[in-house]
Amino acid sequence: MPPKPFAFDFSKPAAFSAGAVTAGAPTAPAPAPVLQKAPPAFSQAKLPMRQPVGGGFIPTVPGMGARTPTVPEVSTAAVTPASPSVVLDPDAGLSQAERAQKRMNEKLSALGVASALAPDSSGNAAEELLLHGAEKPLNLLRDPQALRNFRPQRGLLKCYVLRNKGDDGVTFKMFLERGDVFILAAQKRAGKPTSNFALSQSQVVGVGGEDFLGKVRANFSGTEFVFYDNGTSPDPTRRVAVSSAPVRCELGAVLFDSTVSSGSSTRFLRVVLPRLLPAAGVGDSTAKEVVPQIFQPQNAEESILKLSVAQPDMFDWLVSKEPEWNESIRAYQLNFHGRVKLASTKNCQLVQYGAVPPKVVFQMGKFDADRFAVDFQYPLTAQLAMCIALSQFDDKLAVA
Repeated sequence: MPPKPFAFDFSKPAAFSAGAVTAGAPTAPAPAPVLQKAPPAFSQAKLPMRQPVGGGFIPTVPGMGARTPTVPEVSTAAVTPASPSVVLDPDAGLSQAERAQKRMNEKLSALGVASALAPDSSGNAAEELLLHGAEKPLNLLRDPQALRNFRPQRGLLKCYVLRNKGDDGVTFKMFLERGDVFILAAQKRAGKPTSNFALSQSQVVGVGGEDFLGKVRANFSGTEFVFYDNGTSPDPTRRVAVSSAPVRCELGAVLFDSTVSSGSSTRFLRVVLPRLLPAAGVGDSTAKEVVPQIFQPQNAEESILKLSVAQPDMFDWLVSKEPEWNESIRAYQLNFHGRVKLASTKNCQLVQYGAVPPKVVFQMGKFDADRFAVDFQYPLTAQLAMCIALSQFDDKLAVA
């Protein structure tokens, strides 16, 4: 068995210094031979390198591509009834996949959804949302706010982010992959002392106005990012707001482990999120109707970053998933199930801290030069997933 790659203490920065764990084109893993000796400790692993690509070296760590299931076809031969009492199966000529698609279409039609969307079922966004636990998927598609706040209950909801480097700066747009439904956008703001991203429900990003959703702000070294809603900043000298608008809330934070001193290119993430509480009138803490605990700090001492150190049990934590040792290539790797095509330090998977077995609730991977897969599930929303992705996009002084 390979050694445990890392562990950390929430009370201080994680001491993580490992080789890059990135994925190239996915390939099926070769059977692991019998180990003659224990694999090296992950904190000292040196990934094999290959010839330079695009002017630099990248690790040769192939992903473990998803396997395409073979669906047995049902015979389409004509069936002649032996007697008038024999009832023919109307789906006798359909494969298992086609039968499942037909049942899904019937369910969508009963909800009044299928006829309202694209006739091509492979691009049916409502069907995708229904599969991930949405009780009224058509309402989500009609209500941008509801779609941004939806927490998928049944597996990772597949989305993607497009990066555009234009004359007005770098913009990012997030879409639901099935149906290419726009969710939200972000833009890096110029002229700020530290990295600052504005979020918008419009594809034209601006600060202020009804489309402004909030922002993501980094510290100087790029190791800490805080997510805010669209409220106003509190007065730095008094415990009152500068204006009559509500004081902004903190929605979460991302902390990166510094790896420059070790010469490693791996990023280790910790995500801090307010605990989810039952919504008003709901007594079951496992119910779908939940709201995050509100953090509305009036000063730095009340911020999520400070409280997460003093009282870590107040929060939910997501951490980088431990990569698995592949003996055939003598390296650690992560399985992105075909969602990642190119090696990148932005490729990552996050799991809930302490969950057994660990379940991936967020994954991000580079698909091509400016398209990135960003998949998420409960307890994350699309807006939180976008905030985590923006923290990965940003340049960092103290992190590779």
